Amino acid sequence: MESKPIQSSGYEIPVNWIFIQFFILFLITDFLVHDAETNSSYLILRIKRREQYILSKLIWIVIQNILVYFGLFIVIYVISSLLLGDFSLEASSYFQDTIQSQAAISINPIQLILHLFFGYVLTSIVLSGIFLLFTQFFASTVSFCFVLILGSLSIFIDWKWLPAIHSMILKSNLFDLEHHLSLTFSFVYSVFVYILSAFFIFIVYRKTDILK
Repeated sequence: MESKPIQSSGYEIPVNWIFIQFFILFLITDFLVHDAETNSSYLILRIKRREQYILSKLIWIVIQNILVYFGLFIVIYVISSLLLGDFSLEASSYFQDTIQSQAAISINPIQLILHLFFGYVLTSIVLSGIFLLFTQFFASTVSFCFVLILGSLSIFIDWKWLPAIHSMILKSNLFDLEHHLSLTFSFVYSVFVYILSAFFIFIVYRKTDILK
């Protein structure tokens, strides 16, 4: 599918999506940078192979993103339920009147939550992996700005091969059939991109090790 720029006039910027997606990405990448600056030398001396250090970071990215978003979703669910006075998403008037009325297909709360959760998690994992790859070449600030720009492109361009579009629920096949963004496609795409990023990270890291 060709990329089509979205007209800026009348287009509402997804402020909540930007805040959630990039704030958590900042927390994840900030820890990676801080850990590399303070503990990398010590850890590399303690392990037998330097590649184990990078592998631990790649595994940590996956686990940490899952835990952070799981905790965030629980907090949002509890607070929203208390404010609305209803802990049943399916029975709530907001789900019935607003969400289902905008859906392109018939959906239930489980489908919605799964798309939201895995969309955010997969996108954050991929962007974190790309950030880690670029830190092998550039300063952390430059790398984060690049990832920020790459992620922001999905706001204005409807192209399913952009990494951040997979966490934009209104562009998923639940609400927009045009983009063909199923949860299965998002999962396969994100896993492939993350593994590819990890592959190049290992290649660069080994060459750096040899030069040193």
